[in-house]
Amino acid sequence: MSEIVIIGGGPGGYIAAIRAGQFGNKVTLIEKKALGGTCLNYGCIPSKIFKSSSELFEKINHFDDFGIELNDSPKFNMNKLQIKKKKIIDIQKKGIESLLKHNNIEIVSGTAKISGKNSVTVKTNEGEEKEIDFDKLIIAAGTKTRELKGFEFDHENILSSDDLLALDYIPESITIVGGGIIGCEFGSILSSLGSKVFIIEAEERLLPIKNLHKDVSKNLEREFKKKKIKVFTKSFAKIKSKENQGFVIETIPADEKTKANEIICQKIAVCTGRVPLSSELGLENAGIKTDESGYINVDENYETSCKNIYAIGDILGPDFSMLAHTAYFEGRICAEKISGSSFTKLDYSKIPSAVFTSPEIGFIGETEETAKEKGFETVTEKVLFRTSGKAHAMGEISGEAIIVADKNTKKVLGVHIIGPNASDLCGESALMVQNNLSCEDLANSVHAHPTLSEVIMETGLKLSGINLHG
Repeated sequence: MSEIVIIGGGPGGYIAAIRAGQFGNKVTLIEKKALGGTCLNYGCIPSKIFKSSSELFEKINHFDDFGIELNDSPKFNMNKLQIKKKKIIDIQKKGIESLLKHNNIEIVSGTAKISGKNSVTVKTNEGEEKEIDFDKLIIAAGTKTRELKGFEFDHENILSSDDLLALDYIPESITIVGGGIIGCEFGSILSSLGSKVFIIEAEERLLPIKNLHKDVSKNLEREFKKKKIKVFTKSFAKIKSKENQGFVIETIPADEKTKANEIICQKIAVCTGRVPLSSELGLENAGIKTDESGYINVDENYETSCKNIYAIGDILGPDFSMLAHTAYFEGRICAEKISGSSFTKLDYSKIPSAVFTSPEIGFIGETEETAKEKGFETVTEKVLFRTSGKAHAMGEISGEAIIVADKNTKKVLGVHIIGPNASDLCGESALMVQNNLSCEDLANSVHAHPTLSEVIMETGLKLSGINLHG
């Protein structure tokens, strides 16, 4: 039995604590704010609460299509949504706390700093200071929102993603700097709630993610145009002036072909990524090395340059997939390895991702470009959601499923979906890609009718040379 200390009670940290406890280790979990970390308190869960409400509010405008007549115009109450958000987060936090206690995990509320190769100092939230010794330490401290020069947060007019989730009103208009996952999700949410939304992205497309199919980005931009979300790609942002009612923002072209524009808006949100919470951990006291951005360097076993100290989760940086579900698995793998057990190695090229815009996006694996870089000869097919009877019944026919396969073996290399419930459909995609299944395996698997998953099956049929509905 080892004495294991874990810094950070987010997805990676609390799962590592539970799994380490199941092996009979004495485990102490240190969390300075709230159990569940960014995911539960400022990210995944609260943003999905906002998404669900915004989509329902938007659908009310189309209730007549479903035979529902409303006599009065609906109103949105952000304060009530905040109450709902707090209730759900509290339920989830209590659930995590119950799981930890059930597995005999000691929870310490406070800020931890590594004081040596076998000890941490904790300043508790009650103001006390205590020293905790360990045999092994797991760092799961996570990240914080990135501040952009010239757009420093004042948390009233220039907002972070955390600030957006705390709003008790709907901004009349807002410019979102950054067209990545966070920026697109909030753009979709706020537009559905009635805000006039502008998105400025420096790259050539929204969601400039290497392993996301470019057609998905094009499709999303087309849907945003329908929602009257104004998108400026290949552009940088500059505050030209601040007026009584808000800001005048200038879009600075990233190349000579892009046109400059002016935007007038009430609020600004900066969604340009996150930075590691590593600078105040006392890493130098144990000789733990980081890269130039502050992300912690680890080996294939998540061990740092200090041989009894490990790191997992977002603090490893983008090369390790900064996603909550990745952190879950990293926490499990790390706890098992340091407890003498073994888990199959995590393949970071086969981690599913979801973007909770409207319509949703789910993707995993390769695009044609990334597959060719790895030496594959590819074949690609797509099927539109408008071919699905279930999609028509739901009134959500936008989007498509795209599958990239190896031309020779027919193995599914990548799946890219934009459309209704794409995040849930990504579960089947993960099974295919992670288990090296072929498009013929997919085509020969009976899917229930009518379901959205039939669109995935139809894409498999198309790749197999059997074009029925797609």
